[in-house]
Formats: sequence, structure tokens, C-alpha cells
Amino acid sequence: MSIDYKQLQEMVKEAMFTGGGINEPSAPEGVPHRMPSANTDSKAQDKGDPKANKMYDVALAAREAAEQLVEALDDPTFDGAYEYAFKASALLRKALNSLESSGAHPMPDQRVVSQPAYQQKPTTDSGASMGDFAGGPMIENLDDREVQAAIEAYEALDPSQVAFFEAYFAGDKKTDDEGSI
Repeated sequence: MSIDYKQLQEMVKEAMFTGGGINEPSAPEGVPHRMPSANTDSKAQDKGDPKANKMYDVALAAREAAEQLVEALDDPTFDGAYEYAFKASALLRKALNSLESSGAHPMPDQRVVSQPAYQQKPTTDSGASMGDFAGGPMIENLDDREVQAAIEAYEALDPSQVAFFEAYFAGDKKTDDEGSI
């Protein structure tokens, strides 16, 4: 028995695409399903200054060699050499960032160091914003005088009062005098 593939194709097409539903194609016929999602005119490896890219490759190879040297010198008998190799690795990290700011465009797999400070997301370095997870202080318009008064009041507490104070702010935690939960 021979199979008429043209007839089979027509039967499958007729069975699958009959008046809408999930199997109905959403694009006109002849248009490929997968299209590029972005402008693909220039590849990542072609971006950046070619001279800076070549120097970045050399600096990257030196950084990887320095890292291997640091690993090899991880022995107490080589403390001095280890320290210098570690410093060299850190300086090569700065060299890589400097080359990026000079026009080098590394491939994603070549980025072995953190981005320069001007390219990183802004964060807060103080503990003042911890607690509300929104980036702002927990209490608005808190004067330094109020903070100093609270610190002085805490320091004036005797040890048993300090335990109750800490238990109050810790939630369900009990003091040693009350026993554990």
C-alpha cells in the first residue's frame, strides 16, 4: 500500500486548523514562526574599539594567569609571593575595568570582574535603610537628638531590664529568667 503524502498533508491540515481554537495559526501563511527578537545588525564581538578589545584580551589572559598563580602559591611557605600575586590580580581587575571605560566591549563570558562603579546599580552603604526593604529609613524625620536620647536610655537600663528590652524587640523570644519556649 502506497501513501499519498500530499493527501495526508491536506488531511492533517484540515483536521488541525478548522475554524479557530488553540491550533489555529496566528500568522499569515508563508511567514516563519520564529523571528529575531532584537536588532541583530552588529554582533557583540564586533562592538567596541578593536585596539581596546585586543588589549582587554591580553589583560584577561594575564588576570587568569595571576589567578592560577595565586592558587598555586596558597602555601604558608610562599606568603610573600602569594601577597604580591594577589595584589597583581587585584590590579589587573582595575586594568580590565579601565579598558572597558576606554572603549573595550568584552563578550559576556569574558566579564570576570564586577562592573565599574558608574555602571553598577545604586545602593545604600549604611544600615539606616535596613528593615523596610524599600530603601528608605524605617522612621521618617528621625533627629539625631532622638537617636542619642534612645541610646542613652538603653545604656541606663540595668541588666534585667536589658534582657526584657531585647526580648520585647525579638518578638517571641523569652528572657533567661522566664525560660525558653
